[in-house]
Amino acid sequence: MTNIKRVLPVVLGVLGLVAAFAAPAKANVVGPCLSNAALGAGGNPAISLLPINGGGQTYCQSAYGWSDSWFPSSQPSSYVQSLDALSGDNAPGVSYSYIDSAGATRNVGSGNSYNLISPWLDGGTLDANHIGSAWQVTSDISVSGNVGTSKIALNGLNLLITTTVFSGGLTEAFQFTNDNSYGITDLLFSDYFNFHPDGSDGGGNSCGTTSVSGGTVTTVAGTAGGCTPIVKNGTMSGSKAPLEWDLGLTADVLSDIANDIYNDATGPITGDAAAYLTWDLGALAEGQTTSFIITKRVNVPEPGSLALVAGGLLMLGLVIRRRRPIA
Repeated sequence: MTNIKRVLPVVLGVLGLVAAFAAPAKANVVGPCLSNAALGAGGNPAISLLPINGGGQTYCQSAYGWSDSWFPSSQPSSYVQSLDALSGDNAPGVSYSYIDSAGATRNVGSGNSYNLISPWLDGGTLDANHIGSAWQVTSDISVSGNVGTSKIALNGLNLLITTTVFSGGLTEAFQFTNDNSYGITDLLFSDYFNFHPDGSDGGGNSCGTTSVSGGTVTTVAGTAGGCTPIVKNGTMSGSKAPLEWDLGLTADVLSDIANDIYNDATGPITGDAAAYLTWDLGALAEGQTTSFIITKRVNVPEPGSLALVAGGLLMLGLVIRRRRPIA
């Protein structure tokens, strides 16, 4: 019996440590992304949203690179609004110019007032609205492991989107190929980013601040007014410095995008803030390919795991102390 009493705390301590590190790997995701069947109502085309799981988190994405659900600290089996760190959207956009056969300059947008690729946009409302898009899906999103891929096209400009989700964040690689019989100039790529670290319903949209510095958008969680952050902060940046950007409250940023206004503000903006960054990818000759990468990161607190680790270490410490010879 004495031996059991000595061994039991050691076993419990080790089990606590094992559970702390093994728990995140046991998360099982069935379908945390909202169904898009209802999005096809009223004659509007529905789109697919699939979960991409990796590093203890889930990122829901469509073939257009659009997402309105990100679960960075949990992988629920069904949608849980309070765990969703995207209070609005993450939506890429594209526009470009070319010279036609008559020598005139033609400007091509994505088919909506924002030049965003996705035909659907939350706009900070948590409800997707149809805004239209000229882009066509040539290969719907598919997921293998922690990687999601899709292919879309706009008038001979083909785009391969590859999203990789890992511990602490994700990357989105956009590969453009010009399959037209003419060269493209002024290829502008943009991203509309509306991140909310307290969750879409975790304390209200008055929580947190958003700022832009050195081409990186940073949202820092707030704790005032009863806010309970599910992540400490989130960032978004591109693989090169932006040409220009807009920062402000969600409605103001969307209005600026529609009117082609960039305030180049640095913030911080308190509340449900959004940012819109534009990068100049230059010219794209006939048959040429160019790529761009967006990186998003989160800093996730794990109080449950930390408590298990602390408990395990405390038990081991007590055992070691008990077994020390008395001087």
